[in-house]
Amino acid sequence: MQFCFFLHELKLCSFIYSFPFLSCIQLKLPGVAARTLACIADVLGAMAGERAGLRSGPARNESWMQAFQLLDNGEISAGIKALAMERSKWLDRPHLLIRAARHYEGAEQVLRRRAVLTAREFFKTEECEPLPMGHWVIAEAPARIDLSGGWSDTPPITYEQGGAVLNVAVKLNGQKVTKAQVRKINELEIVLVIHSGEHSVRVVCSELIHLENYTQPNAQERS
Repeated sequence: MQFCFFLHELKLCSFIYSFPFLSCIQLKLPGVAARTLACIADVLGAMAGERAGLRSGPARNESWMQAFQLLDNGEISAGIKALAMERSKWLDRPHLLIRAARHYEGAEQVLRRRAVLTAREFFKTEECEPLPMGHWVIAEAPARIDLSGGWSDTPPITYEQGGAVLNVAVKLNGQKVTKAQVRKINELEIVLVIHSGEHSVRVVCSELIHLENYTQPNAQERS
């Protein structure tokens, strides 16, 4: 009985968020749509129960990619309809339900990224002279301790409720602990070197295809 109730609620959510209401979201409020998908992911996870295993995991099944692409292109209404159609095939077993929940979380992240990108209208860029080959550009930052309001300044929360965060910047032994530096090289490739203490990881991207799954930490093999 409880399972049927959840199914009914899930279909109701699909109906509500697939029709004219989304037209305003499609133009202005991707953060609200992202929150909706996150709620549906929670329902799917609850339906799956404890037998389904961990909720965290990959969300790159090819069957869901069309919906992801629609969302990434800003076609939110069509994307949510595509999600609902695919979801209907993943409801009969706990392990499928939990995977559907992962993909709804992945779809929510697509919309959250689009919400963040709306901040571009507040930034201005200007042309400048290119830096010489091999010249390092370095950015450093201290560590941060959150005292209150953490994540309330990020979409979709900040778009709906506003946000305020109180934190403290801290140096370690008088030094800023986070550092990024970049320079141009002669080779037609991108070389990423990530240092963590005494360990480092080097990743070489020599083709555009290596950047397609940039949201997946393990997409590119380490070299």
